[in-house]
Amino acid sequence: VVPDEKLQASLNRNQGGDQLYQFVDTDEFRRVLDGSMEEWMLFLAPFQRSLALREFNGPARIRGVAGSGKTVIALHRSRLLVRKQTSGKKVLFLTFGSRLPGIMAHLFNRLSGVNAPETAAFECLTVHQLCFRLLQQAGQRPVVEDKAIRDALTSAIVQVRDRVNLPRLFNRAQKFFQEEITYAIKGRDIQTLPQYLKLDRSGRGTALNPTERQAMFAVYEAYQSELKKAGLCDYDDFILKTLHLLQSGQIKELPYAHVVVDEIQDLSEATLRMIRLLVPPGPNDLFLVGDGMQRIYPGGYALSQLGIDVTGRSSLLRQNYRNTDQILRAAHAVIQTAQMDDMEDQQGQPPTPIYSVRQGPIPILKG
Repeated sequence: VVPDEKLQASLNRNQGGDQLYQFVDTDEFRRVLDGSMEEWMLFLAPFQRSLALREFNGPARIRGVAGSGKTVIALHRSRLLVRKQTSGKKVLFLTFGSRLPGIMAHLFNRLSGVNAPETAAFECLTVHQLCFRLLQQAGQRPVVEDKAIRDALTSAIVQVRDRVNLPRLFNRAQKFFQEEITYAIKGRDIQTLPQYLKLDRSGRGTALNPTERQAMFAVYEAYQSELKKAGLCDYDDFILKTLHLLQSGQIKELPYAHVVVDEIQDLSEATLRMIRLLVPPGPNDLFLVGDGMQRIYPGGYALSQLGIDVTGRSSLLRQNYRNTDQILRAAHAVIQTAQMDDMEDQQGQPPTPIYSVRQGPIPILKG
């Protein structure tokens, strides 16, 4: 029989590896005993917990391989910040996907407990929900109509195509023009032709010469004119209008003390500039979670260029908890030579994951 004191010392020293979970408090332990498998979606391994509980003297970032628990860390981090909050302000959890706020709010409630006081100081929104709210508070009521927006772009393309002879550009599908406006022009907060002519369009996949860029910018200006005539804006305008209101000081008092942002690889430069202005710089101000390898949209920027310096406060997670060893090895073999833009002033190959102890069948590979 091992004496209790020796057992406790051993557990404290060795942390039990990935097989032992340390509960925050007795209430959490009781909820797991009384709860369902959902509680274990909120499991934290020791290294993950250390990141969630750490004090940072500025913006911090968690990056890592898919399935490494980044979002779970962000939820625990939110709970810690809420518990420490004494100013009466809230912790804002921002996501990009429209289905995620409900899921995150639900998991936060499960993590904190039903009717726990901290749930009132936690708010989970999409980026566009936040912008819509701030624009309304500033007296603006942006209107979006998807079909009218598509028609506005079609009209803009026709107007410019009829004036210039650039078949290589105008033989492209309308989707190309929409994505160029979304990612290269509005996503980078480009407001003038000289800015666009100088722009590094990294990630767009198609080079445009200066004449084509002039025509592309003319399409953008005609598109904005069509939207204005119809009294409309698109979703990218939500972000730009909010950014410009924050930059000009027209939005001053915000109810947030800390901002936690999930899936930052999906956010544009303009969006992250806007997020930087939601809370003043200071300890634990921004907590950013994301993986450059999972980036869907082209970026072409580094966080440091946006006033978000995570030097010394960026952590990499290599342990994948989601997949079997066989699936993980097959998946990494596909991407291991790819170049990734990880938003931190450098490009490189994806990090090698720590392979799983879970075993399963070997995947069938089909060409």
